[in-house]
Amino acid sequence: MTEHKNIGSNFDAFLAEEGELDEVTAVAVKRVVVWQLGESIKEEVSSE
Repeated sequence: MTEHKNIGSNFDAFLAEEGELDEVTAVAVKRVVVWQLGESIKEEVSSE
């Protein structure tokens, strides 16, 4: 039996084909920024 590490295209290519890559990327970036801001606020509160 042959094992294939990756079969087919990657998820980014799939999203691009569906016309969703830009929107999904924007949402992901926003979520990371919100998470980073939350972490920063936690550090500020804990250091007071």
